[in-house]
Amino acid sequence: MLTFSASVESDETVKIIDAPNRLERQTESMVEIPAGPFKFGEKPVDAQIDDPFWIDLYLVTNARFKEFIEAGGYEIEAWWLPEGWNWREKERIFRPLYWEDTKWNADDHQVVGVSWYEANAFCNWLGASPKDDYIYHLPDEKQWERAARGTDGRIYPWGDEFDSARCNTEESGIGKTTRIDRYADGLSPDGCYDMAGNVLEWTSTFLDNSKDAYVIKGSSWFNTAKLARCAARDDYSPVNRSGAVGFRCARTKK
Repeated sequence: MLTFSASVESDETVKIIDAPNRLERQTESMVEIPAGPFKFGEKPVDAQIDDPFWIDLYLVTNARFKEFIEAGGYEIEAWWLPEGWNWREKERIFRPLYWEDTKWNADDHQVVGVSWYEANAFCNWLGASPKDDYIYHLPDEKQWERAARGTDGRIYPWGDEFDSARCNTEESGIGKTTRIDRYADGLSPDGCYDMAGNVLEWTSTFLDNSKDAYVIKGSSWFNTAKLARCAARDDYSPVNRSGAVGFRCARTKK
């Protein structure tokens, strides 16, 4: 059973909405994932989600990221980690890499060309209100995988057999990102879109003890079915910015 944040009605979220405010409703939607056991990893092992969390049903869009920019997202240091702010200052970063490129910047497509530092700053901005009872953050690898595959250890969000009609991978032949709600037949068990294909997604989990790269999950429009598996993982430097990497937010209670 899906449990959405109080501001969203479930019958307006899971299905595609044709109303003019469809995009606004979708991009503010989260689903609650309960604490409990699930199957994790390439050779699924028993794992545990210790505390319930919420995660975006949709990848963060250009329209949603624009609000962060207009709120001073690249100008207010408080939303950034020190190392991220220093990188932004040194490289003079004020927008996502492809912000002016019409191939990537449609309002209802996921924002791409954002580093881990930019994605993390966006999450901090979301939780900036002192009245908010939640901490917003990038999901860690276990949270992301639990939201993608449910509790039964399935290979893809929809089941154990790959289906190119359910996701935007190399097999689709599209060659770029697609609208965030296009693949309604590719939902995860908890109703999340695009957890296989479209873009790879930043997590908050370091690849290893060197702490110089983060795990990315989910595969992209140019990855094959092999990387679209829920358990598949890759890594990326926090300063890298790509047309095949985006993100979604999670939140937990303070």
